[in-house]
Amino acid sequence: MVMQRLSGMDAAFLNMETPAQHMHVSGIMFLDPSTTEKGFSFERLAETVEARMHLIPQFRRKVLRVPFDLDDPVWVDDPDFDISGHLFHVSLPEGSTRRFLADRVGEILSRPMERDRPLWRMWYFDGLEDGTVGLLSMMHHSEVDGITGSDLMASLFDTEPDAAQPEPPSVPWHPERTPYKLELAASAAADWVRHPLRRASAVSRIGSSVLNMGRGVFGIGRDRLSAPLPFSAPRTPFNGTLTGERVVAFSQAGLDDLKLVKSTFGAKVNDVVLAACAMSLRSFLESWGGVPDKPLLVAVPVSVHSKASERGGVNQVSNMFVRLPLEPDDPVELLKTIHAGSLDSKAAHDAMGPDMIQDLAQIAPPRLFRFLTRATAFVRIPDLVPPVLNTIISNVPGPPMPLYIAGARVLAIYPFGPLIESVGLNLTVMSNMGNVDFGVLCCGDMIADPWPIADGWVKAIDDLTKAARERGDAGTGSS
Repeated sequence: MVMQRLSGMDAAFLNMETPAQHMHVSGIMFLDPSTTEKGFSFERLAETVEARMHLIPQFRRKVLRVPFDLDDPVWVDDPDFDISGHLFHVSLPEGSTRRFLADRVGEILSRPMERDRPLWRMWYFDGLEDGTVGLLSMMHHSEVDGITGSDLMASLFDTEPDAAQPEPPSVPWHPERTPYKLELAASAAADWVRHPLRRASAVSRIGSSVLNMGRGVFGIGRDRLSAPLPFSAPRTPFNGTLTGERVVAFSQAGLDDLKLVKSTFGAKVNDVVLAACAMSLRSFLESWGGVPDKPLLVAVPVSVHSKASERGGVNQVSNMFVRLPLEPDDPVELLKTIHAGSLDSKAAHDAMGPDMIQDLAQIAPPRLFRFLTRATAFVRIPDLVPPVLNTIISNVPGPPMPLYIAGARVLAIYPFGPLIESVGLNLTVMSNMGNVDFGVLCCGDMIADPWPIADGWVKAIDDLTKAARERGDAGTGSS
């Protein structure tokens, strides 16, 4: 692989990382080993991954910083690549529960990845009481987002249990020479000379985005949008200065149930996801001693791959800020309120444009970015000011058909997104065949037990589904 510079957005995820703010994305899969006649084992998994390395070139590249941070880092081939430094076998005590495994996952996710090798890892867990195998995958956010993560799955997974391995490459892989420091510095200087117009264009787009936000959100001009802004969030038990401790929980609901609620009440699937999150968080906060007197503020990542500009890079994502009301108690009225608020948030996001976050990352000097990130945590600014937001809620499209890896069928994929300073809770859902898999990641020093949130989400889906069926029965009875 020829040396490749990270985009500003991809580099931002590296520069944001601290001992407490880890920028990896991960997921725990549960696999059924009985679906293959060839036998499923850690060794067969390793053989499968190794046989497909030529389909996933990013698995053999590592990040290299530019001297003096003259520019964003670059991807280079890892001359010492060894797959054994990325695949790990963990034998749990025989008869372990999934919750026991979740504790082990939390311990692993509490450590940032070392950057001396490509930024991905996998852990194979056997010994579970139900006979399934757990497979934890981790990649750094600098080289994957929701869409590109799905593309990676297509290279590693099959649609039948005992599919043949892909044809090996016609030319064996040999790493490109690692550039010298002087070469890196010269390349960075050349980029600064060659691309001033690109940076000027980014500044211009930021100015247009700010003006459009002012017109819409603050009522400058004819139209005013009722959209939330960062730092307008109430304080909750999961907001404050992060530590490195992580805990996880997960649950699963039926996709048909979410679709029934969506069609019955004229909402979108994402509105149903948000409503279930609101209902679960309300119950959780009540048990902690009180519900805030105003809506929560959540960030909903939005893919902008279809609107990608000349910046390039892996991460093509923007954020939509959404109010998440915890009132009223009635699930249907809550869903309708969230649906209306989501429409306002989408209009504000469209007014801002998809490029603003990307453009800010493009012009931010790497050294300044890292300094501000670390200073924020060192001074404990999140404990002194209102939270930038309360939580992040992501909805990632998953496979619509059964998938297999090394012959074992994937039963569930529970995703976990990263935490950012002041935000100690991340909620992520992924569609998976006929299910919706729900992953909860928390800062363990803020929330020691995340399972009530995961279980509460499924209960909320059940309550919404019950209301939809009652509405359908009432309609049938009146006809």
